[in-house]
Amino acid sequence: YVNASTESLSISVKPSDSGSGVKAVSGDYGEKVTETNGTYTISLNVAALKDEKIPSTGTITVEVIDNVGKTGYATVQYEKDTVLPTVAITSHSNGDIVNKTITLKGSTTESQGLAKVEIFAVDTSDTLLETFEGNAGFNWSYEKIDTTKIYNGTGTKDLPIKVVATDNAGNKSKAQEIKLKIDQKLLLSLRFLQEV
Repeated sequence: YVNASTESLSISVKPSDSGSGVKAVSGDYGEKVTETNGTYTISLNVAALKDEKIPSTGTITVEVIDNVGKTGYATVQYEKDTVLPTVAITSHSNGDIVNKTITLKGSTTESQGLAKVEIFAVDTSDTLLETFEGNAGFNWSYEKIDTTKIYNGTGTKDLPIKVVATDNAGNKSKAQEIKLKIDQKLLLSLRFLQEV
């Protein structure tokens, strides 16, 4: 898969010819071809995909010609995917009051293959809390947020959370963001009542 921001698509092949040897390697669309130690890299300018000069879904054929004019072929399928995945936090809503250890749950929608889902604590430099790879990101559950390690005072503290999904073409979802509020006072009050 390639997406709208992908600049190039590279295909590497290592043809062999036990007779006359390889003379030339080329692709369907006049791609740039480079050779290093017998490995040929064909680079497709994906900008052409955006201009629809090349079909958005199809096959690139690599042609190999030996020194006596015989040809061989290899094909690689590709698909342009510009649809962003969507991700949702289902366990909490913006402004929810939390304390102790919480479990954050959510789901992701993506039809062409999911690469990962990342959960961040939002601060001056977003802190990555967890990554769910592949299919684990469709219905995810993060059970390790101990709010007492973030704030254990008698007041309140905001806990901004951001979740982002990335598909196999590199498209990133719009970030799903919520701001939770840590409040441990309720626990302190309950402990006081139990002691009384």
